[in-house]
Amino acid sequence: MQIFNRFTSSFALIAMLAIMPFACEDAPDSENAIQSELDQAILNLDSALRGSNTSALESVIAKTKRLRPTIPSQLQSKNIILATANEKLAQLSFQSISAEANAICAEFQRAVTQSNDISILRIAANSSASGTNQYNDLSNAKKIALHDLKDLYESQLKDATSSIESLDSQIASNQNIAEDLRAKADALLSKAEKIGLIDGHKTYKSGAKIMRDSQKTDMAAANFHLESQTRETPRREEAKAELEAIGRKLLGLEQTANLLRQLNDNAVTTSANLRQIADELDNETAALLDETVAKANSLKKKWSDTSSLLQDAIKSAGQDRKASREAKTSRAIWKLDMELNLGGIEESKLQFLRSESHALNSIIANGIVTSANKWVELENTIASEIEATSLSANAAYDNAIRLADNTGAKSEMIKAMITTRIAVLNGEVHTPIGQTNTTQSNATFGAGTGFSTPLELAKAVNAILPLETADGIAPAVNLSLYLESDGAIAQNLLFLIQKYSNSIANSAIAIRTNLGEAALQQLKFKQSLSSVGTVLLTQLNLDTIVESDDSNATIMDVNGKTKQLLHTAQGWKINYQTIAELEDPQFVKFKMMMLEELSSLADSMDTITGKLNAGEITSLNQLTQALEALSQASPF
Repeated sequence: MQIFNRFTSSFALIAMLAIMPFACEDAPDSENAIQSELDQAILNLDSALRGSNTSALESVIAKTKRLRPTIPSQLQSKNIILATANEKLAQLSFQSISAEANAICAEFQRAVTQSNDISILRIAANSSASGTNQYNDLSNAKKIALHDLKDLYESQLKDATSSIESLDSQIASNQNIAEDLRAKADALLSKAEKIGLIDGHKTYKSGAKIMRDSQKTDMAAANFHLESQTRETPRREEAKAELEAIGRKLLGLEQTANLLRQLNDNAVTTSANLRQIADELDNETAALLDETVAKANSLKKKWSDTSSLLQDAIKSAGQDRKASREAKTSRAIWKLDMELNLGGIEESKLQFLRSESHALNSIIANGIVTSANKWVELENTIASEIEATSLSANAAYDNAIRLADNTGAKSEMIKAMITTRIAVLNGEVHTPIGQTNTTQSNATFGAGTGFSTPLELAKAVNAILPLETADGIAPAVNLSLYLESDGAIAQNLLFLIQKYSNSIANSAIAIRTNLGEAALQQLKFKQSLSSVGTVLLTQLNLDTIVESDDSNATIMDVNGKTKQLLHTAQGWKINYQTIAELEDPQFVKFKMMMLEELSSLADSMDTITGKLNAGEITSLNQLTQALEALSQASPF
């Protein structure tokens, strides 16, 4: 969401440089002392920003807050320093939060899986039959998929580690060369100084040239260091985190499999034995959920602190009534960017809370007895947190809409983008901009309350196909509005395709915002998404709807395949769980493998999007090179 991030640093530095001369004119000693502190804070801030140094940023904030300037120019300097430092600190904090949130969500999913196992055991106990063979087949399939994923991340870990070692070697080599060159340059410059201005002219030039070569070599070492820190180290840490999560999942599967193998080995297992095993696993699952909820609470505290940092930054970046029109506009754009970032952080927290809520609801539905009342109370608390976080995200986006008037020709486009983001956030169906020629019924399907009839659902699905929201304005379609995906296989498929759709749509928005409409059209982003979208949805034949009762119906797609429709609390949806279960297992496995590769591709696209928004990619040529490198690395 950082579509204006490139304004931040330049605005802050220009503003500070502009006011510094006036802050020093004929000031008393106290003002001179404060100005000296502000000057040092600017230098410290610049160093902390360049190194993304969290502790240094916290030190700058603490020291600057203690200053009590009285003259307007110094007060303005203080506010700019605080706003810039708080914003950067929030960005760094959110980066660490994202990785931690993924790991905790994996733990929640593990608890859900174990609760499903417990439910299976208790059903078997009630019917005096274990029925474990089918579970073993599913467990083995899960193990195979996890081992394949484990091999992928082990390869990534090995590759990233090797790259880091290579970069470290290049850094050391360049630093040694630079040191040697500096020594030679110093010797020549000293010699030139001794010889004199005329006789030592050539020697001085040679020394200066070698000194420049030394600086270039130092710069090369710095570039290698930057590449190691910004690309390879995150790849390595991601692989480590994923491997740890996979290890925990495999351990959970093995523990459950061991329990079920005990049942198979004992042909006379009674219902009491089954219930005892279920109760033991019940206790383990409750303990796992307790531990994960504690981690989630700690992370949510960090999330709130991060939001507070951005809110402080926004307050510090308040308007200066005496500033020029251009300065006021730049300040408003800066605040717009921070409001968008704040909305994104709150929206991300909202998704995490919904994941936690889903886990708790599954635990309750599957009848986990241990601490049963606690889970119900906690779910009520989470529901309140979801409502509060949703309000916070909406408030940030509403503020961003008001600030968008300062962006000139782009204001309407940005307002439309944010409005669409709000609609998706609130679970409303919102017709993407650029499709205004569709009928009125298409534009209002399911707004807010879901689809009231199977026909409304079918028309809405056809209206969004193919899944080509890559117009550079609207975000990706929220597929959960159209698909019900309670099964594990269906959820995984839906999650992966949604992730890829989001990455394509966000990249298109970044390209259009930073490089223009022509660049987006030249790259033809829409083609890359349409073929992937057909994995989930194809056009539906409206004349083939058959309603069997008030909650179930069927419809055929244009390929002749029957889709099950289900009436849920959120209206009519396609029952994607049934679709996934009816498909050939080998085809489902192939589909999962393909989408997991696309998930990796989506991560790379997100990296490119980040570089566009940060101003690191500033031309179509640079973008094309980045996409070509990504294409060569992709197996598709």
